[in-house]
Amino acid sequence: MKIPYIQHIGIGIHITDSSIRWVELSRINQRIQVVNNLTEDISDCDLSEGLKNLVSIAKPKFPFVTVNLDSAVLSQDVIDVPFFEDSEELDEWINETYLQLIEMVGNSSEVVVSHQLLGTSEEMRKCLFVTAEKKVVQERIGLIKSAGLQPVAITTGDIETGYTLLFNEEYAEGNTWLLRAYEDHSTLMSFSDGMPSQYHRLADGLTRLEDLSSEAETIILSQEQSKFRNNIEICVLANDKIMKQLRSNEENYSIKFSKAAPLSGLNLKNEALKADYAVAAGMALSQLYPASLEINLLTEEAVWTTRDSYEKKEAINTVIYAGIFLGVLLMLLGLFQFILNSKSEQVDTEVLMLEDKITAVTDARGNIEDLRKSVNQARKQFSSRTNTALVLEKMGHMLPSGLWLTGLQAELLSDDGGDMNLRLIGLARNEAAIANLLDRAEQTAGFENVKLVLSEQVKSSDYYNMVNLQPQHLVLFQVVIDVKPQK
Repeated sequence: MKIPYIQHIGIGIHITDSSIRWVELSRINQRIQVVNNLTEDISDCDLSEGLKNLVSIAKPKFPFVTVNLDSAVLSQDVIDVPFFEDSEELDEWINETYLQLIEMVGNSSEVVVSHQLLGTSEEMRKCLFVTAEKKVVQERIGLIKSAGLQPVAITTGDIETGYTLLFNEEYAEGNTWLLRAYEDHSTLMSFSDGMPSQYHRLADGLTRLEDLSSEAETIILSQEQSKFRNNIEICVLANDKIMKQLRSNEENYSIKFSKAAPLSGLNLKNEALKADYAVAAGMALSQLYPASLEINLLTEEAVWTTRDSYEKKEAINTVIYAGIFLGVLLMLLGLFQFILNSKSEQVDTEVLMLEDKITAVTDARGNIEDLRKSVNQARKQFSSRTNTALVLEKMGHMLPSGLWLTGLQAELLSDDGGDMNLRLIGLARNEAAIANLLDRAEQTAGFENVKLVLSEQVKSSDYYNMVNLQPQHLVLFQVVIDVKPQK
């Protein structure tokens, strides 16, 4: 089942005396995909039987199709369109032409007429009129319905063939001549910026490209805009037999032919369509873009009323299926919710127990962190005291005789007490004792940057010579030392 109102399906059936070609296209937004392209040989079987065989293989998702009528049962006339000031006058002229054509072949109850305007210039437009007997149209409708399908359009399959080239910029812009050559009939058409501008039915029975080329050349050279043979180039969409002739004798024709493939400008997932399927593909394309469908020997009311009712029915079925699916889904969700509720208390208890364990672990981690901080602090204090004791021990060993310390200042430069700055203050009998102190300090491990910052002679009644009991001359000094811990 296709997606209603989102996915569009178009099926084109090209029927000739020897074969039935089937192309099924799918469109979602502007993305087109080839669903099926099949061929059924009917040279040895009944047309109805061949169509039923084709349907059984294709298994279409959508029963509505566009089909062609054999050119032998159609009357096609290209008539110059007079210049009119407004569209109402044009419509009136078309209706009058309808009546004239009907009078030529019968009455309105026996004949159906459709038309296609050709050309974009209002002063040089032509109109293609297609006339068919209603009984022939009804026979084709009966054939399609006998295979379980419903026709939405019955056409010639000519203009639609050219529309398969519009996805290729090379053909969509400017003027393009197109030769459509198949078993049923051959036509030469021109398209201007993607719109049909000329239509020429070629003689029946032409199966050789050489004959088709000769007649096409005569038609094109008769046009005012194509006076030079070297400028003639024709795009070819034909059956396999004629395309094979073109490939084997491409340089033997006076006209330059270019091989084309239907829908060649599209990024198709599967393999590109051969030219053999161009007519069927064009009719399928006209279903995807109904505005492009001009020639239709079925009434518009019959086409769209049936199609719209099917679309609505399909949409209703889709809604019903979706409702059943949602109902089953809700039941499953309800059952799942019941199972969850039945175990909710157990889950809640386990969650509470887990939360208690998490809290205990968090508290334990906090206690461990506090203990770690206390240990680190104790280590720093122990290290500081140990370093200080080692420094004092070294100083005791390095002090020479004749020198006394009267003060000691220590400035810690790190938290662990390893780095410190010492200032030694004291008295010495002479300069030699101070020099001895500096020398010993520089040789002591861990003492760096030893500097004498003060040295002056003092005489005071506080110091006496033990021999003559006279005031002693002493040297007051200050020494600065950087202490580094030993590793």
